[in-house]
Amino acid sequence: MKGGVKKLPRTASHAASPQVLGYIVVTFHVREEDGQFVSLCPELGTASCGDTVDEAFRNISEATIQYLNAIEANGERERIFRRRNIPIYPGAPKETRLVPAGTRDFVSSNVLPLAAAIGGQGGATTAVL
Repeated sequence: MKGGVKKLPRTASHAASPQVLGYIVVTFHVREEDGQFVSLCPELGTASCGDTVDEAFRNISEATIQYLNAIEANGERERIFRRRNIPIYPGAPKETRLVPAGTRDFVSSNVLPLAAAIGGQGGATTAVL
């Protein structure tokens, strides 16, 4: 997987530039099942699928980003991270790695930068993909 930064669309409430809070590390697992690729982020409990390994990784990444945005918007991020023991690391994120885990399994270690809009307007999430 090639690295790059994907930024989510901004809404009017996110007009200010976000301040980076740090990043989290999550794992995306992709496994072939019955001709399709099922994807899961065990740290957050998000799941998706795709017709190819790349599509399954893209879809789980998008599902995880949407979930992070939803829990941030609802003020639940801190509680959920605490309950799931997900630390926020300071500084800039490291690169994403794809590791073949077997003939039908793929694992990707991912870093997801967390950002909060300046002025307390809520949060925005970006992901390194």
